[in-house]
Amino acid sequence: MTNGAVKSLLDEILEASAHLENAADSALQSAASAEGLGLYRCWRPQKIRDITLPEASVLLVLRGRKHLATTSRSWEAGPGEMLVVPAGTNFWLGNYPDDSGQHYRGIAMRFSDEVISDFRQLYGRELGGGGRHDRWLAEAPLELLHALNQWLVWCGQRPPDSFIARHRRVELLLLLAQAGFAGNLLLPQHPSWSRRITGLFHLDPAHPWRMADVASRLGASESTLRRHLHDEGQVRIDEIACPKNDGLHAALGVVAFHR
Repeated sequence: MTNGAVKSLLDEILEASAHLENAADSALQSAASAEGLGLYRCWRPQKIRDITLPEASVLLVLRGRKHLATTSRSWEAGPGEMLVVPAGTNFWLGNYPDDSGQHYRGIAMRFSDEVISDFRQLYGRELGGGGRHDRWLAEAPLELLHALNQWLVWCGQRPPDSFIARHRRVELLLLLAQAGFAGNLLLPQHPSWSRRITGLFHLDPAHPWRMADVASRLGASESTLRRHLHDEGQVRIDEIACPKNDGLHAALGVVAFHR
């Protein structure tokens, strides 16, 4: 259920995105895409299988519903909610118009390696983990919606500018990190499974990690995660680089992988 302020902002974002989609000027039509935004709509239920996003992304629902499922978990987002997806995650996706018959509308915010590197250089010391509660589904922070709306309006008034776009995406990432929702976005880009686990440990070294936690955070079943690590030559999870934390090392003992 969205409150009045969020609903008002969603309406403004819908209007700004519709302006870009309906623009006669092809430069305006491509502005959002060039600046790391994807605008999506569908009139009928849309189901897409076997998707792997190359960049860490936030999928925001403006109208209708979005369903996302990995091999081990699934989530459903409604208006004003977002799905926070790590780079390289394979998943199934469904977009559904709302019950009143209005078409589905959504926006994807993409965060490239360069943007994440910029964020770490500027704010890594204070906010490097992006929030220790790595969430795949959350209500979009009001500040994020304000910034997104301003960006869409900007895209509709000016031609694409790669420098401004990069700065804007760092700003959005900062807002997500301050709200505690950027953990999934700050996992290593295009990593091996062992590197993804390393990144996860560094995001929250104090967490009492168990196999089920690791698999769930990475969007895989336990058996799939074991198989990937075996294929990479990792037979014990404590062989994977992790923070020098005695408590963490002790906790990892229960998720050792044996041939």
